[in-house]
Amino acid sequence: MHQSTPIILRKSNIPKSLGKFNHLHCAHGFTLFEIFIALIFLMVALVSMFSFFSSSNRGSIDAYREVIAYSLAQETLEWVSGLGYEKLLDMQLSPKNPLIERFGLGSFQSIEMVKLDDGSNINYSDDFKQFERKIELIPFPNDRIFLIRVTVQPKSKMSIRRGNIILEKIVGAEYD
Repeated sequence: MHQSTPIILRKSNIPKSLGKFNHLHCAHGFTLFEIFIALIFLMVALVSMFSFFSSSNRGSIDAYREVIAYSLAQETLEWVSGLGYEKLLDMQLSPKNPLIERFGLGSFQSIEMVKLDDGSNINYSDDFKQFERKIELIPFPNDRIFLIRVTVQPKSKMSIRRGNIILEKIVGAEYD
């Protein structure tokens, strides 16, 4: 068997074509400066990724809150319009109608205050309880219609992109 002899690198064995890069063959690791530069690049990459995910998360939360506000407005709009023109007309003609107090017409009311027909509260999740709503009935007596306007907005400094959600629906005598 033939035993191979190890090649020993000496300066005289390194080809001259490498020129000034001869020291690369003799290096045994990275210098402190090279490690420092690599860490700076890594930190810049991590900070930019963190800011991207942070803004993305903020956008997702904002969209989630907007969906909640929209669903609360839609639910209220359907609920009030479901009463029909005649009940809405009774509410307008008799100011002591219990529905006026129950709906809190014309002023913002906390979602926690919303009651069912039997007087019990609706159990909304905590995410929904961060909003308040206002119901407005705008009569057009000559046309025998009501415009129902529902506005939902955050209670606190929490924000949604649009500030508040406003939905409207027309209820008329001919549509009942």
